[in-house]
Amino acid sequence: MRAPHRNPTCLSRLVSQLSYLNTAEGLTRAQSVIQRLRSERQLHRLDANSLGLLAVAAAKGGHTLYAASIVKSMLKSGYLPHVKAWSAVVSRLAAAGDDGPAEALKLFNSVTKRVRRFDDSEIVKDSRPDTGAYNAVLNACANLGDAKTFHQLFDEMSEFKCEPDALTYNVMIKLCARVERKDLLVFVLERIIEKGVTMCMTTLHSLVAAYVGFGDLDTAEKLVQAMRDGRRDICKVLRDSCNDDDDDTYSDDEIDKAEDLIREMVSVGIEPDVVSYNTLIDGCITVDDSAGALTYFNEMRKRGIAPTKVSYTTLMKAFASTGQPKLANKVFDEMINDPRVKVDLVAWNMLVDGYCKLGLVEEAKSIIQRMKDNGVYPNVATYGSLVNGIALARKPGEALLLWNEIKERCGVDDNESDVPALKPDEGLLDALADICVRAAFFRKALEIVACMEEHGIAPNKTKYKRIYVEMHSRMFTSKHASRARQDRRRERKRAAEAFKFWLGLPNSYYGSEWRLDPAHEDE
Repeated sequence: MRAPHRNPTCLSRLVSQLSYLNTAEGLTRAQSVIQRLRSERQLHRLDANSLGLLAVAAAKGGHTLYAASIVKSMLKSGYLPHVKAWSAVVSRLAAAGDDGPAEALKLFNSVTKRVRRFDDSEIVKDSRPDTGAYNAVLNACANLGDAKTFHQLFDEMSEFKCEPDALTYNVMIKLCARVERKDLLVFVLERIIEKGVTMCMTTLHSLVAAYVGFGDLDTAEKLVQAMRDGRRDICKVLRDSCNDDDDDTYSDDEIDKAEDLIREMVSVGIEPDVVSYNTLIDGCITVDDSAGALTYFNEMRKRGIAPTKVSYTTLMKAFASTGQPKLANKVFDEMINDPRVKVDLVAWNMLVDGYCKLGLVEEAKSIIQRMKDNGVYPNVATYGSLVNGIALARKPGEALLLWNEIKERCGVDDNESDVPALKPDEGLLDALADICVRAAFFRKALEIVACMEEHGIAPNKTKYKRIYVEMHSRMFTSKHASRARQDRRRERKRAAEAFKFWLGLPNSYYGSEWRLDPAHEDE
């Protein structure tokens, strides 16, 4: 016989106490209680405070998606979570990679939409967004580079009587860096001073990191020096730098200067962040210094700074661009094993491109197959890299196999297949057609140019005509070929004549309509 359920107060206190322990064991036990109540459709026995505490505990424990599901479940059940609970989840989502920032925006909008339904503000006073909640969602906007939504949310802070604080402006600086508006940084600093907001070291850190991210090391250096000297006219320092025409490209001297700047930042109490190191790694790529890029990557990890997706892909780019795809592959494997980072198509493409630049087609194909096995499908960039590798390796037969795959995906219906449809671009189709024309695969070349025309792409007839005249103008002109040999190449000759007809070159007259016969291959 099943024991009767304890009363709601006891259940709520139990979940609250387990959540308040803030330990892995406590969280696991609280989750098991929730799971049991949910399976028995008794979740309504818990009050809003206990569920809110569980959401906070889950968020702090790194279980962000579970925390978000708790808040969504509360909203669905008619509960209004405390602002400290739901804003903690928004904050964690905003800082998460991949879809986290977008989910943070959705959750924030769901809560505020519910709050606005109540005319009596006293009823929802504990759930109304505060400055901390706005800082969390503004951080999500900054991470997305969504300036329009950032501006809209910043302006509506006054609706809930929220005043921007130092952290709000730090996030604004981050947004300026994200959307590449270096010119606005000085205005942000002036507004901080105008509003009488007390600047913290993090504000100055954000400014320095932003200028480092822009590659404007001179201004970053001046800013650090002004802080070291205790100057109070930092706005003037920034204004003067805005009037200078800076060249944001890196040289060997600039990399040395960046390294010195990192040391100076540390000396004045500004710890470099992942953005600073990503910028340095990217600068090393510009001067073909893959060893330097690896040094900065390792130094960043020694400082306890977790690499981001950008860190890994930038280091992969360093090795791929210097002809070291195997090292890029090692970095990729580390990225896969890092639970904080979700490997995306950009990383896969970086790896494929590294092998293709050396003409290592088989290795690139094995990476692409590995992609598919992981549920990631090649896009136009993936195929473009592979085509370039095929051309470099002089393996036109591979181009035929690739074209068959691309052709198949062009006709895919997204609603009827797990494989996404592909819309090829001019660069991909032109590169494929180029290989086929050079290899005298004229039937396939005609298929590709037909695909180009279907997608509104004008084929480069002038280029193909030049290739044909230079490489194939004397094809099929031998008078000494045997009858058997002539019979074998008859279909290829018909394809060549059709291609010449399309190019506008003199061609043999044929009375019947020329058609593609799948029984004959021009390979």
